[in-house]
Amino acid sequence: MNTKQETAVQKRKQEIITKEFCCSICGSKLEFTHFIDYDNKRVKESAICNECGVRFQTRDFELN
Repeated sequence: MNTKQETAVQKRKQEIITKEFCCSICGSKLEFTHFIDYDNKRVKESAICNECGVRFQTRDFELN
């Protein structure tokens, strides 16, 4: 991979990280909470922005 491609890959990685961990409204870092249901082997994740108060959708995950 040449330097131009490496730069593009690094830029894309940063875009993905920003999309996952920063508020899409104000750009502040999101605070995540997790509720673990051990009996059903599930995790419920939710995110909130402490700066603007926006709550983001919860996501459900299954544990193996």
